[in-house]
Amino acid sequence: MINIIIIICCVFAGFAVGKFVEKRILEKGQFYQDLTTYMSLLSDNVNGRQLELAKFDAEFAPNCGRAFAVYLLNKEFKVHLSKAQKANIARFFDNLDCVSSQSLVEHINYCSKTLTVDCQNVLQNEVAKASVYAKLGMLLGAMVGILFV
Repeated sequence: MINIIIIICCVFAGFAVGKFVEKRILEKGQFYQDLTTYMSLLSDNVNGRQLELAKFDAEFAPNCGRAFAVYLLNKEFKVHLSKAQKANIARFFDNLDCVSSQSLVEHINYCSKTLTVDCQNVLQNEVAKASVYAKLGMLLGAMVGILFV
C-alpha cells in the first residue's frame, strides 16, 4: 500500500514540476507577443499621437503581461531568455532616445525585424511544445516512484 502512495506522490510532484516549466515557457511566449505589440503601437505613437516615452510606457504596462510590464517599468527580466535574446531586447530599448521621430521609426523598424524572428522562434520551437512538459513530468515522476519502490 505504501508503494502505491509513493508512486502517486512522485507522479504528482513530477506533474507539478512539469506544469511549472510549462508556465515559464508560456510566460516567455506572452513576453514576446507583448513586445511585438509594443513595437507596433510605439511606431504608431511616433507617427500619430506622439506621447512621451514614459507616458506611453505607463499607458501600455497595465494592458500587457506581468513579465513584460516589469521589464518595461523596471528593466528586470522575469522570464528566462538566452544571451542573444537579451542582447536584442536591450539593443532595442537602449536606443529609443533618438534625435528625431524619423530616426526613431527607422530604429523601431530595424529592431522589429530581429525581434520578430526571435518571437517566431520562441512561439514555434518552445511555446508550441510547452504542453509536453506536464506529461514528461508525470512520466519522470512515475519512473522515480518506481525507483523508490
